[in-house]
Amino acid sequence: MALISRFTFVALASLGAHVAHSLNIPNGPFRIPIPVKDDFTTVTTSITSDQRPVSVDIDVKRATSFLQTALDAEGMTYDGDIGDAATRLVRYDGCNNFDANEIYKGWVQSWKIMNQVLSEADNINWNEASAVEYLGPPGVNGGIHDSIRDIFKKWATIQPGYVTTPFDWRIHVRCDDPSKRCGDACSKDPKLRGPYAYTTNRDEESGLARINFCPLYFGTFNLKDAIDYGNDPQMDPTWRYDVSNYLMSKAHVWAHELMHIRWVTNSHIYGPNDNVTDIRMWANLVGIGAGVVRAYGPQPVKGLARYGKDGGSWVMRNADSLALYALVRYIQSQLGNVYPHLPLAPAAPSNAWDPSNPESDSVGTLSADAASRTGWKLYNNGSVGLPPIDTFASLSHDPRCPGAFPLGTTSMSFGDFIDEETELDPAYAIEFDTFVTADKLDQGYVDQLNGWYSDLYKANQCVVPSGCINMDPKGCDIACT
Repeated sequence: MALISRFTFVALASLGAHVAHSLNIPNGPFRIPIPVKDDFTTVTTSITSDQRPVSVDIDVKRATSFLQTALDAEGMTYDGDIGDAATRLVRYDGCNNFDANEIYKGWVQSWKIMNQVLSEADNINWNEASAVEYLGPPGVNGGIHDSIRDIFKKWATIQPGYVTTPFDWRIHVRCDDPSKRCGDACSKDPKLRGPYAYTTNRDEESGLARINFCPLYFGTFNLKDAIDYGNDPQMDPTWRYDVSNYLMSKAHVWAHELMHIRWVTNSHIYGPNDNVTDIRMWANLVGIGAGVVRAYGPQPVKGLARYGKDGGSWVMRNADSLALYALVRYIQSQLGNVYPHLPLAPAAPSNAWDPSNPESDSVGTLSADAASRTGWKLYNNGSVGLPPIDTFASLSHDPRCPGAFPLGTTSMSFGDFIDEETELDPAYAIEFDTFVTADKLDQGYVDQLNGWYSDLYKANQCVVPSGCINMDPKGCDIACT
C-alpha cells in the first residue's frame, strides 16, 4: 500500500515530530530496492506499536507473484519496484496460495478508493449529502474537519507510490485465526458466521501490526463486479443507488481494517489523532429494549452521524464512518457522479418522532423491501427505531452460504469487523440518545433528503391492473380474477 522513498531517515526518538510532514507528500513513486539473494531476504522495520525494531523474513518471488496476479485481475500495471511493493505484506500465516491471492486483490482494489479520497481531501464539500450523512453535518462537526482530512491523507497513502513514513513499514497478514475469532462462514445463524477480518496493532508472534482474514472474507466479491452491475442500464435504480449492494467487497474490508492501524491514521504515538475503532452505540431500541449496535454499515453509520454530542468527534473515531465515506465517494465517481443515497439517512424533522406512535412516520405503509431502505427513526425521548432489515448485516455473498435473513425480521450488525485493542473498551461506547435536528442541517440537504423519502414512498405504491384488487391496505398483494 505504500512504499519507502529516498527520504532522509530521522532519529527514532524524533519520529513523532516528522511523521506529519512526511505523510503529506504523495509525490512518488520513489524506492530503495531491497537487497535480495536467492529471492529471500530479511527486512527490519521500526513502524510498530512501541517503535521497537522488528525483523521479518520475506520471500520476494512469492510475494511478487501474488501482487502481479492481483494487478492482472484489475487490468492494472505497475512500473515501480514491484518486489518492494509486494513485500509490504508479510508472513501469510495459515494462508494458502488462493488465500494470499485474494488478500492481495483486496489490497489492490482498495487503492482505487484511496486515490479517490486523496484527490478530494483538501476540497471536501461538507454540505454535500455524502459528507453530511457519513461524516456529520458541518454545523456539528466543524471543529474536526482538519483532523478528518489528516486521517484520510495518511490512510490513503498506504499503497505503492507514496511516502508514508521515514521508516520501512510492513503489515503482517494471517489466515490461521490466532485469536480464535473467526466463525463458520456458512452458518445458518448470522451471529456465528464470525467477522470478515480482525486487526491488532501488535501481533504476539511478529510484533507487527496484523490483519487476520477469516473465511467470510474469501467469499466477498470484487468491487469492480458490483460497479459493473450498478452501471447495467437494466438495473433498477433502487439497486444501483443502494450502498448495501456494494458491501461487502474485498476493497471495503481492507479500507476498514487499515483504519484500525495507528500508524496508518497518524494516531496514538504516531500523531495527534484519536484511535479509529468500532464505536458501540447503547440505545433504547423500539420493540426490542436496551441494546448495543455497532456502527458498521450505512444505516448505523448514518445514525451515528446524527449524534448530537461532542462535536461529531465519534464519527472521526469510527472506522466504518470513514471507510464508507471513502467507498461512497468512489462509487459515486463510477455511477456518473450520482450519489448512492440508499439506504436513507434518518429523516430530519424539527423534532424527533412521537415515540407513542410508532407509525407516525408512515413506515408501516412500505413493503418490507422498501422499508429496509429507510433510515433509523430517532425519537424525542432518545429511543431508536430500526428498519425491518439491517441491510448491511443481512447479506452473505458467498454462493456456498445462505443468501439473506428472512424478510420482516429485525437484525443488527454483528461482529463483522473486530478491533482487538478496543473491542470492549468503555471509552469507545456512547449512550446514543441525543440527536441532531433539522435546524443543524443545510436546507438544501434537508429538501434533498425529503425528496428521497417521497420518491421511496411513491415507488412503493401499488399499480393495480384492471380487474384486480389490492388485498393488503398497507402493502401490495394483488389478486386478479
